[in-house]
Amino acid sequence: IALDLAEAVATGRDWMGYRIPKKGAVLYICGEGHGGMGARVKACKIQNKSPDGANLYIIRAQLNLRSSPHDYAELLDAINELIAQIGEPIELIILDTLMRMSGGGFNENSSEDMSSVIAGYKMLEDAFQCLIVPIHHCGKDQDRGMRGHSSLLGAVDAELSIQRNGSDPVRTLHVGKQKDGDDYYDLFNF
Repeated sequence: IALDLAEAVATGRDWMGYRIPKKGAVLYICGEGHGGMGARVKACKIQNKSPDGANLYIIRAQLNLRSSPHDYAELLDAINELIAQIGEPIELIILDTLMRMSGGGFNENSSEDMSSVIAGYKMLEDAFQCLIVPIHHCGKDQDRGMRGHSSLLGAVDAELSIQRNGSDPVRTLHVGKQKDGDDYYDLFNF
């Protein structure tokens, strides 16, 4: 879903029936699943008949945006270099996953640790004036929502989750939170 959204923003195509308000460059930072990322990108491009040259960039790296000034500075430098090369700003940064971008010793149930993650994401948002989408996992009980400290849900503007009903092969993209909008509705079945 995140990769499909990234491709839609990079190409300007509608996403799940919704108009993308502004086409632009996308950076997808893949902290896990490196081996399959190429196949997922290829499948997404085939499925959506993506034009060549869309500004969708993938970084395959696990970063520590929570407490490593070195990783954060290197990321800022790399993004600024990319912006200089392509001549346009980044509109969307996807961080896959929250845990892989948080470094060792991260306790997602700690308010202090989660606050430092939120601060790192906010610094990226402020530096590039773009949308930041962290990918995060729910716990074993999907009905309880995302794992970790509640400050994360409080800090996000929107929460989307992929839900399934038992063995039914249909998945639903569910809006659990939408700042300044309607909460708790289903967006799309796939």
